[in-house]
Amino acid sequence: MENQLPSLDELKANSFVVRLPLRVKFRAVVEREALLLQGPAGWGEFSPFLEYEPAEASRWLAAAIESAYQPYPETTVQRIPVNATLPAVSTEQVGRVLEQYDAPHTIKIKVAERGQILQDDIARVAETRRLYPQAALRVDANAGWTAQQAVAALARLSEYDLEYAEQPVPGIDDWPGCARTWPHGTLT
Repeated sequence: MENQLPSLDELKANSFVVRLPLRVKFRAVVEREALLLQGPAGWGEFSPFLEYEPAEASRWLAAAIESAYQPYPETTVQRIPVNATLPAVSTEQVGRVLEQYDAPHTIKIKVAERGQILQDDIARVAETRRLYPQAALRVDANAGWTAQQAVAALARLSEYDLEYAEQPVPGIDDWPGCARTWPHGTLT
């Protein structure tokens, strides 16, 4: 079935929706819904975040269909290190959330959560640094700051030796101003 897409009827017949409760609220979500697709090559999973537009979500769906209907390429590596992700939890929850990971060497910390203030972000990053002094720390604002807020926040957070800041502002036009004024790491 190489390079042949399944019909819509076949996809529907082999689709299963699951709802999974999250241990910690993540991006204002307490449970995730996923569409599982069973095909001749195995299973595919489609679970984009709710705020994703159709163009972005369609890429996730294409990957799920490919996973279920196309064989995987031959493996060339046995392990790929990934980062731990710390949701915008309270300082008291940082240790409990991160202990779920096997000795995290890199931690991406969510910041700029609606309903929280910069001091919440600083406290969460500081506690993470205290608990994991050797870990590479990254922050991800999910475009939650204006350019002015990003510059101020990143200046305050720079003392925690951040590896980079992911998606600090909504638009690419805002990034150059942030990068010029924040020489402590990389903006992605």
